[in-house]
Amino acid sequence: MKALLALSFLAAAAQAGQVCHSTAYPAAPTNWAQTFTLPKHDPALGALQSVTVTARCTLTGSMALENPSPVAATYSARLAFFGSIHRPDATVALALEPDVESTLSLGAFDGVIDFGGSSGVLLPNLAATRESHAVLASPADLAWFTAASSGETITLGVSTQGTSVASGPGPVVVIFNTVAAVEVSVCYGYREVCRTASIPSTFADWQQTVVFAKHDPTLGALQGVRLRARTSASPGASFERLDFGAGGARITTRLAMRTTVLRPDASPALATEVTKSYEDLLTAYDGVLDFAGSSGTTHAPLLVPAAGQVTLNSPSDLALFSAGAPGQTIALRVLAASTSTVSGGGSIVGSVTSSMGVDIDVCYDYAAPPLQFCFGDGSGTACPCGNASAPGAAEGCLNSLGLGGRLRASGAPVIGLDTLVLTASNLPATAPVLFFQGTSAISSAFGDGLRCAGGTNRRLGTRTASSGTATFPPAGTTVSGAGLAVPGATLHYQAWYRNTAPFCTPSGFNLTNGLSIAW
Repeated sequence: MKALLALSFLAAAAQAGQVCHSTAYPAAPTNWAQTFTLPKHDPALGALQSVTVTARCTLTGSMALENPSPVAATYSARLAFFGSIHRPDATVALALEPDVESTLSLGAFDGVIDFGGSSGVLLPNLAATRESHAVLASPADLAWFTAASSGETITLGVSTQGTSVASGPGPVVVIFNTVAAVEVSVCYGYREVCRTASIPSTFADWQQTVVFAKHDPTLGALQGVRLRARTSASPGASFERLDFGAGGARITTRLAMRTTVLRPDASPALATEVTKSYEDLLTAYDGVLDFAGSSGTTHAPLLVPAAGQVTLNSPSDLALFSAGAPGQTIALRVLAASTSTVSGGGSIVGSVTSSMGVDIDVCYDYAAPPLQFCFGDGSGTACPCGNASAPGAAEGCLNSLGLGGRLRASGAPVIGLDTLVLTASNLPATAPVLFFQGTSAISSAFGDGLRCAGGTNRRLGTRTASSGTATFPPAGTTVSGAGLAVPGATLHYQAWYRNTAPFCTPSGFNLTNGLSIAW
């Protein structure tokens, strides 16, 4: 029997992306320790892929030096503090150290320790800011930050420790005044929440179409589509033996209903079956067709749940479920059919009834989008010779062309189906370019730029720029293959290019910004 079905849709509570929690600690003299308590990631939003911890540390203060020696001396002084963010087990998740350095030439002691005159100096109103981030993606870190039950929180430690120092050829009297302010944010990067379409229970057989939003590829490359059918069936049966002969007849009944989810081309994507079996021994007909007594039986409808799921990850399925334009949807047909069977001897009259409702879940498993970091715009580590790029441009330090080298990614970072392409631009026209990979994100001056990919490094390959642009990989190679990437790893990428025109340092090379990619 066919029936018109009313559909109810449970839309996603939120789009995939990230949820951030922030706090700020006002300026106070070092040394101090505070805590940052924040909610853990709610796994109902989707699988946690990364935790990005960002800190911005601001140093203010002064330093005063007096030379008590009878001879003049030159001193090096550094006003600084060490700011760190700690996991609950006290291990450091992120650390950075803003500082101000000065070289001071002071005359012979003038007889008064007043940090003035010819032998002393006071440097007031000193200030420096450093900002950095760490991407935590190890299984241990993801477990730290994922809630097992509603309302769970995690507490991080935030501390500052003065690290100011002065040195020189002789004695020196120093007073450091270091004041630290810290801003911290923690962002959870997660996958898209599943979407559900519910078909209420009705008598079989039926078919209905359910519609889902396709995956938005701007959120990240689609890696797999998880389909799940959650079925609730209510099968029932009644039988009466009509034979008058002596002895009994054994009736075997298998009550079953099959749910099939079809792709738009009508090919099966998922099938699941609900079953319930009975065996009944019926005697000779007792003269009343009532499905009871010694010759009859009735099995009242009994709610029987079942579930089945499948992960679709073929290139054709990934293309089928990926949107080519905003707002695109995909229609899946759902069929419910009775597959019950009855067997036994003698003359039997009876009926089998079934009704069934289905919830269909569609979950998109996708890679986190590449995270750009380590910019040469002055927001973090300073460029080697003041060659900062424009704020917000997300580029490396400026090169001799007045441009910041830029690294971007396109395609899908999927092990086994890797289509990722790294593109370096804003380079000298025909510069040699080395694409390389690191296991940790860093930020330190290197050549005319900043080195962003640290830890264990691997050279992916060298390319020659064409009109200032170079790409990797060449045909027949993949980024994951060249870098020996494994599923679940977060790796960091950068392009190192030759820039021989006289500019900045004598090194003759510069680097792009960095990219963090979760495989």
